[in-house]
Amino acid sequence: LSSFRRLAIQAIGATAVAAALSACGGGGSDSSTPAAPVVPVAPVTAKIMPLGASLTAGDDLVPSSFRSYRGYLYNQLIADKYLVDFVGTQKLTPEVGGDQDHEGYIGATIGTATPGENGGNNLYQKLPAIFAANSPDIIVLAFGWNSVLLDPTGAATKFENFVAAIRAAKPNAKLVTGTLHPQQGYAT
Repeated sequence: LSSFRRLAIQAIGATAVAAALSACGGGGSDSSTPAAPVVPVAPVTAKIMPLGASLTAGDDLVPSSFRSYRGYLYNQLIADKYLVDFVGTQKLTPEVGGDQDHEGYIGATIGTATPGENGGNNLYQKLPAIFAANSPDIIVLAFGWNSVLLDPTGAATKFENFVAAIRAAKPNAKLVTGTLHPQQGYAT
């Protein structure tokens, strides 16, 4: 894998998503032997919502442009035998294959409830419509640089408020997030 691809998978944390999948019964390989008889149940397909900005959306149709982490994450989870379905109103199949559904918006910021902030391209204001259309078991957050670069002193508070809004709207969903991915020219 290229350096970027490894970083993208690490930034999202396939292990963290796998842990969240196990917590909501999403399958996966398990070599342990149960201590007591287990009643068989139908496999559960976990609904995962990739939510974020450019790294989530990707620009996989333009050969020289940036790629989304979604295809790599999806392929890794399928290889690990998890039953997953990415959900979202945005559609773009990643270059490496995988599920096309996501909630990634190029140039989006975390935002606030302030109408029109960032020209309306802020995720906070999009949450009601996003959650009206989707009911995820797991939400993978991958964003931050747009918000940090536009408002370095307010980004942390906006992130806290954004997470609180997600928790209020989807209290049973597992939330997976990572640190900011490396950005050329900026210390992380």
